[in-house]
Amino acid sequence: MKKLILGSILALCVMSCTADGIPGKDGINGTNGTNGTITGQGKTHVFITGNITNAQAAAQIAQEVGPLTTNISVRYSTGLTTLDLSALTSVWDIQIYDNADLTTINLNGLKNINTLSVGNENKLQSVSLNNLVSSNSISLGSCPLVTSFNLPQLRIGTVNLSGKSSLTSLNLPLLTTGGVTIWGSFLTSLNLPLLTTGGVTISGSSFLTSLSAPLLTIGEVYIVDTSLVSLDLPMLKELNGWLQVFSNKKLTSIKIPNLTNVYANSSVGLSNNSLPSSEINKLLNSFNSRITFAAGFSKTIFLSGQTPNAPPTGQGIIDKNALIAKGFAVYND
Repeated sequence: MKKLILGSILALCVMSCTADGIPGKDGINGTNGTNGTITGQGKTHVFITGNITNAQAAAQIAQEVGPLTTNISVRYSTGLTTLDLSALTSVWDIQIYDNADLTTINLNGLKNINTLSVGNENKLQSVSLNNLVSSNSISLGSCPLVTSFNLPQLRIGTVNLSGKSSLTSLNLPLLTTGGVTIWGSFLTSLNLPLLTTGGVTISGSSFLTSLSAPLLTIGEVYIVDTSLVSLDLPMLKELNGWLQVFSNKKLTSIKIPNLTNVYANSSVGLSNNSLPSSEINKLLNSFNSRITFAAGFSKTIFLSGQTPNAPPTGQGIIDKNALIAKGFAVYND
């Protein structure tokens, strides 16, 4: 899946990844050099750092950012409160880290990027990406004042959110390929209405009570320490990674009615939830009679640690024994 995303970004960003200028006085004569500025075309690598005002940063961006620009780094600045890169439509990589006074990032003109990383921004309040369509990776980490992250046009990409997060709203209405990774948040709900291929990873979001991914067909799911009561993945057919759902103390139901194929590199762990015996029985029946496990699968299934204890009963015991006869190790209460 990562190859698919990366290939899409390569195609979309090709116009901004042309050759450097003729080797000469790097950045001195203003016309050539491996990181010189070709008039109207920009530098390949742009660095914004140190004590700098908004006006000075805007002037540097106007002079140095252009069609030849592939990488922009904004690090360790002071005085800079607003970073305006809204004129940029396509670039390979942007890194924004450790800027003491930065409160606003405007990337509203950006449509395609391979990697966008923003981190350790203690005063940052907003990141605007209203027109971003595709990205290999978007990372937002340790930005404690950012409460809302909206990507209304994103169709391809992986969104990673982590560290000191106060996020209460995440908007991804058009995302179809890629996924979401969240390590800690105040989200109460997450809706991925069009996601068909990708992954959903959520950990440490104890306020999360609703997760919707109704079209997810091929992918992986990792959900830990939430307040979900039920998990319904009605279209999931192929598991190409982990199905790890554990330590969700309110979770009483997991529905995967169309899962038929589990790849060799996958894992299944559904422990330490509150699944009753009736749900354990249904899962065991699915694993035994409906789901095909690829050669090389670990043949280990974890269902133990439910609250209260939920051992298999009746047909569940029969299905468990059938799995054991096939070489599986099944751990349950």
